[in-house]
Order: sequence, then C-alpha cells, then structure tokens
Amino acid sequence: MKIAFLVMNHRPAAQLLRLLAMLRRQLPGAPIVVHHDRFGAGIEASALDRIENAHLLTSENAIRWGDFSFVDAYWRSLAWMIEHIEFDWVVLLSGQDYPIKPLSTLGDYLSAIGADAFVRAVPISELSNVADRRNRNRRYLYQYRPLTTSSQAEQLSGRLRRRVRQGATRIGREGLLRRFRSAAQTSRPSPDRGA
Repeated sequence: MKIAFLVMNHRPAAQLLRLLAMLRRQLPGAPIVVHHDRFGAGIEASALDRIENAHLLTSENAIRWGDFSFVDAYWRSLAWMIEHIEFDWVVLLSGQDYPIKPLSTLGDYLSAIGADAFVRAVPISELSNVADRRNRNRRYLYQYRPLTTSSQAEQLSGRLRRRVRQGATRIGREGLLRRFRSAAQTSRPSPDRGA
C-alpha cells in the first residue's frame, strides 16, 4: 500500500515544514506534494530540498477561500501526482493539519476498509442539534464574493472608500455591505428623473 500526501498550503513555511518533517519521520517512503498559494505567503522553492521525495507546486493565480480556485488547484495537483508519482491512496491535508495518531498503521487501516475513498459526511437535515443544522446550512449556502469592483468603489463617498481600502475592520463585512448598497442606490439616477 503506497500512501501519498497532498498538502494544500497558503501560510508561511514554519508550520508546514514541521508537518512535512513529521510525515517524513513516520512514513519515510511516502511521496509528499505541497501545493503552495504563493500569493498567500512566500516560500522559498528550496524549502523542501531537505525533505526527500517532496514536491512543490504553485498556481499562476491566487487561491480564494470558498472559491472554485481551491478546487481547481486541488484537481491540478492530483493530475500532476497521477502523472509523476505512484500511489494507491492520497491523504489530503492543509498546512495547519497535524496527525493525532501514529501513521505506521495507516496503510493497514486503509487496506482493511475495502473502499476507494474515505470521506465522513452527514446530510445537514440529519444533524440532531438544531443550532448545528442552522449553522451548517448558513455556511453551506454562504457565497464569498468580491466586495466591490473598481467602478462601484468610485461611486462610494471618500470616507467609505477609505474604509473599503482599509479592509473595513471597524464596521465589519455586514455593516460595510449595508453601507455600500445604500451608497450605490443613492448614487443612481431615479427612473422618474431620467438619466
């Protein structure tokens, strides 16, 4: 049983390197592929040189949380792995993950389950806790969107425009969206007044 690790990372190298060193100690022959979002944090290409059978991949574009760009990077990484390394199983990790059990028995465990994939999932409607159902439903239906386009930002008042540029830390995302929508509506000509 040959296990490979795919680590999706967007943070500085220190925690990632700690994870990779532990993976290498526990499963010395396992290939490790790191997809690093170079737009999130810089990492030297040579950072993985000391870790045998470790490969660094990057993207041409930034990866946004909650966006399809993450899925795209994941699929491109898997395609690279299929083309360049041999494996029976891929374990997907983030750079912030850290195993809680020794990995020495992982191969035997994956062989014994008799499956092609191992994913834990529960339909939201079957969660017993009402608050959990509500929370998961909100998270599932939530859509990340860019806050403004440059033409929309130009319509904002100078003060609000400065807050948008500063990340709107004081009024928060919801407050910013309310103010943006209000400012955008008041800057449009009314249909009865003509263009």
